[in-house]
Amino acid sequence: MSALCQMTGLNRAGFYRWRTPSQTLPVEMEIRDELQKIALESPAYGYRRITVELQNQGFDINHKRVLRMMRQDNLLCVRRRRFMVTTDSRHHLPVYPNLAAQIAPLEADPQPESELALIYAFARQICHAANLHEI
Repeated sequence: MSALCQMTGLNRAGFYRWRTPSQTLPVEMEIRDELQKIALESPAYGYRRITVELQNQGFDINHKRVLRMMRQDNLLCVRRRRFMVTTDSRHHLPVYPNLAAQIAPLEADPQPESELALIYAFARQICHAANLHEI
């Protein structure tokens, strides 16, 4: 078989894929129908849970095929995050006032570049003194 494929310029895998009949269309449509029903009933189900549901209903299908079909049909899992309460306000301890709300911001320095220039000049003097000391 490989010699025939070589003579015709086809690869062997493509020949065998062409030779075997594809899966029948009604089974595919039945799987898609059930997949969509499960996804609409339980929108938080991902492809793994839907795979288990389909297998429980008697379909011979694996998770990779279910994921591919869900992507084709745009049936993505919707995550619902629970609101997480991080503060326990119901306690008997005293509640202190928010002092930060009363603080007004200070005025910005009108010439911040001048401070940087002084620091840069000071650093140059130190480097220059260190170079003179080494000689």
